[in-house]
Amino acid sequence: MVAFFGSEGLYCYDMDGNLQWKKDFGVLRSVFFAVESAEWEFASSPLIHDGKVIIQCDVMENSFITVYDIKSGRELWKKQRDEYPGWCTPNIYMNNNTTFVAVNGFKHRGGYDLENGEEIWRMSGGGDIQIPSPVTADGVVYFNSAHGSQSPILAIRSDARGDITLEKGATSNDFVKWSIPRGGSYMQTLLVYRDLLYNPDWNL
Repeated sequence: MVAFFGSEGLYCYDMDGNLQWKKDFGVLRSVFFAVESAEWEFASSPLIHDGKVIIQCDVMENSFITVYDIKSGRELWKKQRDEYPGWCTPNIYMNNNTTFVAVNGFKHRGGYDLENGEEIWRMSGGGDIQIPSPVTADGVVYFNSAHGSQSPILAIRSDARGDITLEKGATSNDFVKWSIPRGGSYMQTLLVYRDLLYNPDWNL
């Protein structure tokens, strides 16, 4: 069992409640980049996959993504991210028997190789207070976000490589199957069920 409390640290317990290991990252400022007094605390959850703990930490200074061995707490890799503070939880997707980590973001939405942290692809653009998590189904990774002038929904191929940022006015390219420039949700993560993509929103 793993819990991440932002500035209070990352903790791993066994099922009897005994602390196995912990990490201290210092002060992590989860603020609105344009109004630093608007501090909304931390919200990204740890992700456990194949014996690894994946942490996405997009904060005001020194954003990063890192992976730990769940048994020992040993750091397997860590990559710095140039990103605004965000509240997204990462997700896993597969391509050609390789596992990747998908992360949402404003400056840097993208994918990393789970084994070594290599950045596989990236794109910019989206709501500038990024909250929804990516979801995956049938070889596609879906993203949405909404804040400020942008609120896209994006369908990214799982074999994406390089910088796949859309050209101005474009809604697709070699690795973006399709996109909707406006329509993404501010808070809610997309849902895929029986070949349909659901976009829950709080606006009725």
